[in-house]
Amino acid sequence: MELLTARVLLLYEMPIKHLTNQEITLYSRASYDKFGRKVVGEGVNYNARVEKCSDERLLPNGQVVTIELKVFLDGDVTVNIDDRVDYSSISYKVFKVKNQVGRLGKVHHTYLELTKWLN
Repeated sequence: MELLTARVLLLYEMPIKHLTNQEITLYSRASYDKFGRKVVGEGVNYNARVEKCSDERLLPNGQVVTIELKVFLDGDVTVNIDDRVDYSSISYKVFKVKNQVGRLGKVHHTYLELTKWLN
């Protein structure tokens, strides 16, 4: 019975590496300059699953934000809100980060929602 349960858990926790066939460059936010603009660090390339979309999110202040990309990354990647992501020579800003935790308690993958990067 334990062996069967272990096999079912392994199937449920299959890695997403075979689905990540696009490449993104992630720039972590380092600080702000004297004009209040975000200064980003060095970029690191990651394989990801990227889906274009045009979803809208309503902020508490009434502003509507358009989500341009949905990105799925492996669970070992650390991403924060306001980080910059480059994909197809276009810059985006991380609007939402959600770590999907699997049944075994480890982060299975990271889901991102991105908006256009405005300087």
